[in-house]
Amino acid sequence: MQDTFWQHDHFLLFNPETPYKVNGEWEFGTICDITELAEDSLITFNSGNLGEKIAEGFGLGIDDDIVFAKQAKPPSILRVQYDVSADDPKKFQDLRKIVVDMTHAERKPSGLWELTEPGAALMTYRLIAEVCLSSSPKVKDTIRTYLAEGEVIRIPTTFPNHMSEPLGKANARYMLYYCYGVKDIPGEDMYSEILPPFDMAKAKIWQDVVDGNSAEPSS
Repeated sequence: MQDTFWQHDHFLLFNPETPYKVNGEWEFGTICDITELAEDSLITFNSGNLGEKIAEGFGLGIDDDIVFAKQAKPPSILRVQYDVSADDPKKFQDLRKIVVDMTHAERKPSGLWELTEPGAALMTYRLIAEVCLSSSPKVKDTIRTYLAEGEVIRIPTTFPNHMSEPLGKANARYMLYYCYGVKDIPGEDMYSEILPPFDMAKAKIWQDVVDGNSAEPSS
């Protein structure tokens, strides 16, 4: 079911419909298997620049003597499997926002297909969830989520599978999920991935205030 879910059109990183060249003539159609494209849409990453790593997957390819454009189809959600590198560990501030050159084919007035110029199709994606994958069947995966603007979503630390450690711990494997977002947000550099513990007692007091069950607490 999960594999089928990620085969949905709006989750594919690559466009299944693309120009291709056969016997010297350019045509347009579907030449790639959806299952294969869904697998290719899961990015594996361990070091360097994540945005540039994703962009390296676009361009001209060849299969059975057919030249085709492996072009971007900006997805609603970007999926990244991140294996932390001991030599180049990437942390929250490195990965909270990425810029990807979503190269795609354009048909020129001459009728020829050409790929967009480098830097002409930049898109910003923002981290909305990170899952630290457990290496033991006895230990559950842990998760932390963010608003689209980049702020961590505060949840009780008692919540099952709550991630309490910073992103990028040694030898860890993560699944990172990104959504399309705005390029810049004032003050975003000050966002922290870990907020102070959620105070359940104080939260109940404020809820009682909202419900009109008690007086407003003094500061």
